[in-house]
Amino acid sequence: MFGPYLKRWKLVPDGAAIHTHSSDLLPVLYAGQPAMLKVTRSDEETTGTT
Repeated sequence: MFGPYLKRWKLVPDGAAIHTHSSDLLPVLYAGQPAMLKVTRSDEETTGTT
């Protein structure tokens, strides 16, 4: 699930995935700095509507 995003943005996994009701999150390193990759499963977040 995270593979294409890790490759595209040159991210390095840095912890266990977190799964919520609407998203999957993965702690990562981006250019050596801590960050969080979020992949949503919510139509509202995908389209930007509320």
